[in-house]
Amino acid sequence: MSVKTINFVNDFTDCPGGRLVIHGEYSGELFRDKYLKPALEGSDRVVLEMDGAIGFPSSFIDEVFGILSEQVGYDTLKSKLDIKLTDDPMALKEIEECMLAHKA
Repeated sequence: MSVKTINFVNDFTDCPGGRLVIHGEYSGELFRDKYLKPALEGSDRVVLEMDGAIGFPSSFIDEVFGILSEQVGYDTLKSKLDIKLTDDPMALKEIEECMLAHKA
């Protein structure tokens, strides 16, 4: 079983941006399309370590996790993605709710 680990702060940024690439650097669209979706497609399991970021805008969360839930399916996403986010429990709750709200 192949496992891919993504450290959000080291591999992407400690200050996530807005929803789309046209909104500026470090967008949710960029993270989803360049990092998270390819990792999910190329691995049996993905560990996403998100601790250390300054904060996660709701638009960023929706673009990454909501749209991804629509694209790959909620059940697939939940079974393949292990999110480690201990320093922002509200963001973790929002991620979970967002994936469920976009359940495909």
